Order: sequence, then structure tokens, then C-alpha cells
Amino acid sequence: MDAIKWGGYEMGRHLNLSPRNAPLPSDALDQARLKQANVRTVFCQHKRAANELIANVEIGRFPCKAAVALQPRWNQRQQQDLDQAVRDGAWQPSNWLRLEHAFLLPEHVLTAAGHSATSPHALDLAAVTDFGALATPFLQPKRVRAKPSPA
Repeated sequence: MDAIKWGGYEMGRHLNLSPRNAPLPSDALDQARLKQANVRTVFCQHKRAANELIANVEIGRFPCKAAVALQPRWNQRQQQDLDQAVRDGAWQPSNWLRLEHAFLLPEHVLTAAGHSATSPHALDLAAVTDFGALATPFLQPKRVRAKPSPA
């Protein structure tokens, strides 16, 4: 299964950014295209506003959308520090999720079935899927309320 690439329209619809531009089965083709364009526009406006907020937060101003000089978010020195931390064992190994899976579900063989085999994280996605199937009694309520009987 290949990953689906979402564009501005799909993300805007998923986030319900413009409910009045939701496509209707009765819409003519021109109406549907106009609504799609409107959703894309609203999505781009929200994305731009979010990026402006993030840029200002990075320099300690919030809430603010003032123009900020572009600064690199990751430099060579930070990468060297990260690489050294990985070598020193201060970072999780890349296969930690699969190791947890082997510990928690020793009888279950981890396969990438149902996930894109070309994805470097296919086994990680399969592990997360398996974890989702685990019983989690700590999430269940301690007492289940009795349903009121119909009068």
C-alpha cells in the first residue's frame, strides 16, 4: 500500500477548515472546483499564519506574526552533537520499537504485511498496529454505570 500524498485541499477538508466549502453531490463541476480552490486558499492562509507564529516563538515572541529573519533550524554543529550522542548511547537505537515489540509480544512475528514494503519504517508501523490491539484495562473505567432502564 503506497502512502497517499495529500495536497492543500485534502488537508483542509480533513481539518474542516472551511465547512461551507464542503462539496455537495448536487454541486455542478464549476461549483465543486471553486469550493476546492477556496479550501486550498483557506488552508494556505492558515499554514502561513502558523509558520509566522512558529518563527516568532523561536525567538521568544508569542503571540506575534511579525516578519522574522530566516534562521537555520538545524546546523552542522547540532548534527555533530547528535551523532556523538548516538555513538555514546545517549539516544534510543533506531530499532527500539521493534525491540519493545519482541519483548511485549514474543509469540507474534513482526511482518510488514499491510504496509508499504518499500517504507523504511514498515516494521515500525506494523509494531504500532500490533500495540493498538493490546488489551489496555488501565484505560477502562473501574466501574461501569448501569444504563437507566426505559420508563
